[in-house]
Amino acid sequence: MKNYADNRMHYRMLISKINEEVDFSGYLHVKGYALLKSSVGSKEYGKDQERIVLNSKRNPVSYFNRNDTQDKGWFFSYLLQRSNNFYAAITVGLEAINASHYSEAKTNKVLRTKKSTNLEATFLIEPLKRWNYIVKERGLSLKTLESEAFNNKVLNGIYNTTKGNQITNIALPLTDTEGNIKNYILFNKPYWSPKKNKLQKFRRVMNSQYHFLFTSNPTANIKALACFESGFDAMAYHESKGLPNLFYMAFNGQLDERKLEQFFLWKNKIDPEGKLPIKLSFDHDIAGFYFDMYFLKSLMSREKKQYDFVLHRQNFVVKLQIQGHEIALLGEELKTELNILHQQIDLQPAKIISLKETLIIELQLDSILHLGPGKYGSSWYWEGFFSILTNTLECPKIQIQKPLLHKDWNEDLIWFKNHEQVKDVSSISRGINKTLWAVHNFKSLSKYPPIGKVMMVGEEKVLCDIGETAYRWISRDQIISFYQEKKSQVVHQENIKNASYGRKK
Repeated sequence: MKNYADNRMHYRMLISKINEEVDFSGYLHVKGYALLKSSVGSKEYGKDQERIVLNSKRNPVSYFNRNDTQDKGWFFSYLLQRSNNFYAAITVGLEAINASHYSEAKTNKVLRTKKSTNLEATFLIEPLKRWNYIVKERGLSLKTLESEAFNNKVLNGIYNTTKGNQITNIALPLTDTEGNIKNYILFNKPYWSPKKNKLQKFRRVMNSQYHFLFTSNPTANIKALACFESGFDAMAYHESKGLPNLFYMAFNGQLDERKLEQFFLWKNKIDPEGKLPIKLSFDHDIAGFYFDMYFLKSLMSREKKQYDFVLHRQNFVVKLQIQGHEIALLGEELKTELNILHQQIDLQPAKIISLKETLIIELQLDSILHLGPGKYGSSWYWEGFFSILTNTLECPKIQIQKPLLHKDWNEDLIWFKNHEQVKDVSSISRGINKTLWAVHNFKSLSKYPPIGKVMMVGEEKVLCDIGETAYRWISRDQIISFYQEKKSQVVHQENIKNASYGRKK
């Protein structure tokens, strides 16, 4: 086998694959364990003195041994505890993936095999003809869909009901680096679920090939690689930023090692010399912060093989552990730079713990998010923290960019489209029939929303109602933009006059 020290990422990919693909319950049954207890979310197995409890709610499934507090973790940890060495555990794990009798084993009626997801025979994929969901629900224009980056990247997925009705969904293809479509994600407006008695989001994946990415078309003169959580966020960014020349990749709501391997395959194809910067534009929330750190850890594991990077998360706390020789110098440099950053907010959401050959960076993600919008807010801090961290680690260039007002780029695009921007501040009067909105960039207002209702415009300042019965004068040079009150929904006339709302009966 390959040496671990020279192939860390290779083995981490294998470990992730083993943890995700082996049926832990089936493996224990084949190895002679008996099912002792079963409840919602957990199963307990016994063999000799071992009592293995599986947490089946988690993905991958985790375990612990009631009789040994050190015997816990995911499936590979279970193998490692019972193997002669690391490489033997890898071999057993790969064999377990390929052993069909593990995944097909039934310990008793309590155990149920998972139904495979395959809707390819149910939905007919066609070129985009009905796009009302895109325009009305997602706020995107046909100009974006017809742009060089996303032309022919948005399709229709049509479902014929038993009553003869036809439902037209939006289908985003997931492809490999050769352009072969491996999967589709289907979207449509929310529907009422009688069973749950509430509105449910409509999002369907065609088959079990989840790890492929939604990407834009590779174009000439690409300026950067841009990563998003969803394809709609990527298209919204593309439209709001004036159709920049980027290569977009969407991870479809979740990062894992298999998806990141797809990213690196695309990166090697689009940017073989490694000269293009990487834009991380994940959501502006705690999950988005974690994705940024997860991405960084995976990138550094490839680039800096003299160090070993491990990322841990527990609720709102994330710890990046870096192991290697002469790590103390990195720790001192990070502490110095972060102290300067923290002095500007009177808070310390990032802590540096230096040990002999280990450096731990501990982040309080909820504290960062609670900094709010504007200058000295969460986005400002996160960009500054990442710049310090990547510069200290001499990481390939990563640019962090978060949505201005909302959680994701699609929500921002919809908001800005429904508000008219007023650029000439000097011409603004209070007005009788319209309400103006100010987007402030002001340190003392960081605990308030960035949107304030303009009550009065003076010579040098604007009086804003910023909510919670609070009024503040904001100087004009601290106002980013003004917006008109939400307009009535404009019907887009871009060839959609005769199109239905995405559902044809």
